[in-house]
Amino acid sequence: VKLESNRSDKDALNLTAAGTVGTPGFIAPEVVLGAAETDHRVDIYALGCVAYWLLTGQLVFEGDNVMQVLFDHARTPATRPSLRVELPIPPQLEDLVMECLEKDPARRPPSAEVLGVRLGSVPLAWAWTAERAEQWWAAHRPEPSAARPVAEILLSHEGRERRIGPRARPRG
Repeated sequence: VKLESNRSDKDALNLTAAGTVGTPGFIAPEVVLGAAETDHRVDIYALGCVAYWLLTGQLVFEGDNVMQVLFDHARTPATRPSLRVELPIPPQLEDLVMECLEKDPARRPPSAEVLGVRLGSVPLAWAWTAERAEQWWAAHRPEPSAARPVAEILLSHEGRERRIGPRARPRG
């Protein structure tokens, strides 16, 4: 894994660095540890990370820098999603996500097909409705980016005229 040593901002957790195959927030332990050979189970792990985020609104591991996150993916057991949120999570779904996040690839679901069948057998406690989706997003809305939209910047200068679009060129 090739990393920029001066990179410590949390935005780096969402980037794929040159020379790596994976994004730090979603990378399988065997990739972090430099396994000579990897297979489709790295994708099962990454899918477990995505499912974790969908259930909790949080990454599996959130460190102060990329190296800490990579170390945690390689060595630290994941916290069960139900311990990080107040909403109920069906135990079978949580168990399946945790199985996807196993450090040992042999302990993960053997294929996407098997994972799909097992996911389909998880009983639903309630239907996912538009109202529930709105409640979830209200509770887990991402923080705004440091970069403000251009229109907001242009319109925020009270009493100053701001021109949106090309300037007229003087004749002559």
